[in-house]
Amino acid sequence: MIAELFSTLVENLGYVGMFLISFLGASSILLPIPYTVFILLFSVKLDPILLALASGTGAGIGELTGYYLGKLGRRMMSEERLRKMEKLRHALRRYPLLFIFLFSLTPLPDDLIFIPLGMINYPIIPILAVSILGKILMGLTIAYFGRSYFALLKVAEDPTFTIASFVALLLIIYFMLKIDWVKVLEGKL
Repeated sequence: MIAELFSTLVENLGYVGMFLISFLGASSILLPIPYTVFILLFSVKLDPILLALASGTGAGIGELTGYYLGKLGRRMMSEERLRKMEKLRHALRRYPLLFIFLFSLTPLPDDLIFIPLGMINYPIIPILAVSILGKILMGLTIAYFGRSYFALLKVAEDPTFTIASFVALLLIIYFMLKIDWVKVLEGKL
């Protein structure tokens, strides 16, 4: 039901629909909404770059839900807990933007980093910028993978492709078994 609703949303609103789905997907904390599936599905119908821009911007903004949840949680913490959170702030001081970027670029649960960042009152502008950048790059990767995958499926319908793939697989297995991996790993090959 939700999948049909989201598909209709993207079909009718295009990039705006993808922005909304990504925003909802990233802002949901307890109930995950796999918006990346829609990037994959619509990668053939929509321009991959614009699709990634819409999705990445929506998801990056949506991740702020975790950040603000962390800020709200900070208000409920004791002084002792706040002092302990300062240690986290010092730990994140060295490479915080790298962590944000990696969590945004990968399927890692972003809230694991955004909630603590809100708790330690980390500045929001760098978080938002790096998060959007990571989500755009993730969207580009998924969109271009989707395009390639669906194009490959069309090629795979050809029996010649199936036979060639099978022969290539057999050759790879043959050579994998013929290689002396101990010598390769010891650098003697």
